[in-house]
Amino acid sequence: MVSRTNFRRCMAEGWDGVVPVCEAQQCPSINVPKDVNVMGDAEEATFGNVVRFSCKSNNHIMKGAREIYCDENGDWKGLEAGNPKCEVVKCEPPRIENGFVPGDIKEYNERDILNFECNPQYKRAQDLPSICTKTRDRAEWIPTPECQEIKCELTLPPLQGTTYEPAHRSRFSPGEKVTVTCEERYWIGTTRTRSVETTCKKDGQWSVRPVCQEVTCSRPQDRPLSYWERSWPDETKKLGDTVWYTCRSGYKKKDDVTRATCTRDGWEPNPLCQAITGCPTTSFDRRLKVWLHGDKLYFRCEDGYKPLTKGWWGEATCVDGVWSGVENCIEEQKCREAPEIPNGEGTLGSTERHGQTQDMIFIHCNEGYSAEIEEITCRDGRWDLNGSLDDICKSNQGNCSLPPKVKNAVITTRYRKQYPSGAEVTYQCRDKYTIEGNATIKCTAGKWKELNIQCILYCEKLVDESQTMDFTAEKEKYMTGEIIEYQCKNREGIIGNATCQHGKWDKPIECEEKCRVPETPAALTITTDVTDDQMKKGQHLTFACKNSNHIIKGNATLECLENGQWSNPLPICRAAKQCRTPPRLSDGRTKTWTRNTYRHNEKVEYVCDRDYGMEGGPFKTCVDGDWVGEMRCRSELHFPFVAHKVFKYVLSKQTASGGTLEPV
Repeated sequence: MVSRTNFRRCMAEGWDGVVPVCEAQQCPSINVPKDVNVMGDAEEATFGNVVRFSCKSNNHIMKGAREIYCDENGDWKGLEAGNPKCEVVKCEPPRIENGFVPGDIKEYNERDILNFECNPQYKRAQDLPSICTKTRDRAEWIPTPECQEIKCELTLPPLQGTTYEPAHRSRFSPGEKVTVTCEERYWIGTTRTRSVETTCKKDGQWSVRPVCQEVTCSRPQDRPLSYWERSWPDETKKLGDTVWYTCRSGYKKKDDVTRATCTRDGWEPNPLCQAITGCPTTSFDRRLKVWLHGDKLYFRCEDGYKPLTKGWWGEATCVDGVWSGVENCIEEQKCREAPEIPNGEGTLGSTERHGQTQDMIFIHCNEGYSAEIEEITCRDGRWDLNGSLDDICKSNQGNCSLPPKVKNAVITTRYRKQYPSGAEVTYQCRDKYTIEGNATIKCTAGKWKELNIQCILYCEKLVDESQTMDFTAEKEKYMTGEIIEYQCKNREGIIGNATCQHGKWDKPIECEEKCRVPETPAALTITTDVTDDQMKKGQHLTFACKNSNHIIKGNATLECLENGQWSNPLPICRAAKQCRTPPRLSDGRTKTWTRNTYRHNEKVEYVCDRDYGMEGGPFKTCVDGDWVGEMRCRSELHFPFVAHKVFKYVLSKQTASGGTLEPV
């Protein structure tokens, strides 16, 4: 009340003339710092008036009361939080459950990155670094630094073609296992695998990615292909799909197939096309030994085996890329096909004796011939003839059986089961063997002439590839024990004798100076493929450190010189120096949190702040204690593509005075 009295008296004439006067209660004036923005009357506020406070600078945050009002008693309500003031954006070290902040930093500036660590068996909840950030009127760590228990996760329900066991769990601890099974047309790990057991690792990752993928085949890029059937718009085929194709001239489809089939191993057949200019020499029965002589291929079986149909050797001819006449090998205790019986015929059959099936040949002789026996039995891999085939259906002429074997030789005469009297066969030695004795023998009255043939290994004409010897080689072939005298060109007075020993030249004196491969220290390793303890002039040795955290000092590559010495001393390995915390980048920062030390060859990635672009980079590498790598962050206004942007001024919908610049 403004008046001195708060009552009136009732007089005879009526109420007295003193009228009480009331007015609104007023609150005291509020003084605030200059950097605080005041919205409302803080100096002459009356009951019910509200005053709000905010910071004038965007780089500050409000502390204390943000809003107060004047109550009926003339007191300000809302000042319990303290008088309003503005402070620079600061963040305090947070309390992190299952984690901690190393060091003793008490506060952080705006845009500082928080370096924190998680306790064992926990990991960061997010990969992004936590940055001190102003959000409205307070400072916060964005994103919130959190540690979560390390778990491996599965997507439920599983993707198509994938099933899990156990089937209804999605989170697993390190060491726990899950069996992943793929449907018929899917694979995991390798295209031939449909089921694997994957283990949750300590870093929260699966040892095998638990997702099945469908078996597919893309269009092959084989050069011999001439035409490939198109399947628009997608040329990727699935398991079991087939495609018609053709091969270029000079090639043919493998195994005479008509279409290619998509399998778990890719397209079959593999290869799709093969050359028809020659025949392969590596696709025979592993029990078959073969060697080429001209356009013929001669073969025989390994010890313990024999050809299915004839003899102990044979020959084949290459026809359209396929060897014609190559036989399979069978075990020696098994009998071959029924032999051809002169002047008669044998029919293959079997009989049951003592509870076992026994192979038999039943004999039928031609007219004018009589059979000495009616059947032939298979015993220990041979047909039990009890004589020769000629004796079964009697003939008056004496024939010879198969010619005898000669080691390292084949017979070049056409194969025959029986050789009449007077027939001859000729032997041919393998490559690098020469024949000794008469190469031809003759059948006389059912017997072969006494055999006196040998195939002897010889040495080819001596060749000096390094051009360090003087000698005279008069022949193209030298036999074991023959000698050639030579003199070293670069070692005056040195004379040696090269002796032919079982197909190779033995030279006790080497004319060419060689470098001995040195013994390496434990920390050093040789990366060159070394097959001998000596190396020739011009050859190189390359070294590397076994420990990736070590660096090599000296020349990592040495050359063998003409004098038999290495071009430089052996290099050494020493531990590389560690690097300190990476340097700061103006208008930028590291993509992840930083540490106090880094090992040799470790990298740190940088990113620029918003509205800044990077030149160079983005990595710095620790190299023997120094950070190597150059980059800088420049305002995007300096980049050519920004200079071409056009901006317009957009007025606020609420006021006519405020506005923003927006690109158009």
